[in-house]
Amino acid sequence: VNAEEFNLLCPVLELEAGGEGRELQKAVTEVIINRLNSGLWGKTITEVVWSPNQFEVMAWIYKANPSELTKDTVRNVLQNGPEIPGRVMFFRTDHYFSWARAEFCIGNVYFASSWWYQ
Repeated sequence: VNAEEFNLLCPVLELEAGGEGRELQKAVTEVIINRLNSGLWGKTITEVVWSPNQFEVMAWIYKANPSELTKDTVRNVLQNGPEIPGRVMFFRTDHYFSWARAEFCIGNVYFASSWWYQ
């Protein structure tokens, strides 16, 4: 991931999970990296986060101001790689619904695998 993509990934994470703790931020970042590694949403971070109907926060991306925690979390995941299984490529808050077949939940955010979603 080059500097331009790092500078795109940080605002996405800030908007998706900036008010949350490191554990949730890390899992969201890892989902994005899993999507990148899968190739299903593109071959770059830019293609992954701009994929249609994937990240609602992209409408506000240029207004985001990533915190040091967010930047540090992104750096950590990029340096060490994802710890969650590579099949986990979706997350959603329970504000919308709860995924009965989610792989795991952090707070009110459910994480699911591609085998279930597709």
